[in-house]
Parts: sequence; structure tokens; C-alpha cells
Amino acid sequence: MPEHPNATVFRAGFQALWERGDVAPFLTLLRDDVEWINDIGAGPWREIHGKEAVLAFYGEWMQLFDENFH
Repeated sequence: MPEHPNATVFRAGFQALWERGDVAPFLTLLRDDVEWINDIGAGPWREIHGKEAVLAFYGEWMQLFDENFH
């Protein structure tokens, strides 16, 4: 079964961020008023508001993993 077009776009945005460090495609996926909830299964629980806060959150993750998820 083919992947849903929205899933393809979302996956490409994350791939650009994690594999190439290209933030722009990832940020286009998010609304300005995004609310991101990181549940306990993905580290400490926290609620994040806004694109800049989400970007800062992922910056922290990149530092945690020495800027490499591979």
C-alpha cells in the first residue's frame, strides 16, 4: 500500500533536519502556534509552544547525541 502523501512530506521534513541539518523543510511542517508534547517515553515530559521552542528542543537533542542520530 502506498504511503499517505502527508506522511511522505512529514518524513521528508524530518529527514532534511536529521540527515542534512536543513531546518527550513522541517519548519514548514509546523504552524507558528505549534504545541509539541514530548511524553515520558521520549525523555522528560515537557510541553513546548511555538516553532522556535520546538527548534530549541531539537537542538538540545542534537547536543545530547553529539549531533548524530545515525
